[in-house]
Amino acid sequence: MKSPYNTTAFCLNCKKQFATYTWELNRGKGKYCSKRCLGLDILSSQQPIKSAPNYNKRHMARKQVQWHLEKLPCELCGDLKAEAHHDDYSKALNIMWLCRKHHMQRHVSNF
Repeated sequence: MKSPYNTTAFCLNCKKQFATYTWELNRGKGKYCSKRCLGLDILSSQQPIKSAPNYNKRHMARKQVQWHLEKLPCELCGDLKAEAHHDDYSKALNIMWLCRKHHMQRHVSNF
């Protein structure tokens, strides 16, 4: 059976060869072999993440799916309902998992 892809390219992140469509390359897509490589390349670009609160919630939910981030219990009290906290948004994978109470305390007092 013939492959539906009609060309090959090299991933910009891991340099692995992968099959893709010519039209994707022409439109500026098809540069990465997987969503994981795309995400790792975005993280290494050192661009700060936008600071709007709604953007961060959507962004975090999307990244949990893309990078298979495991949601952990609160690091301080062990509550299973934990939220992601970033001390530095430019380091998107450096996450502290905190319950709502400790998350708000962290923002107010920066303990």
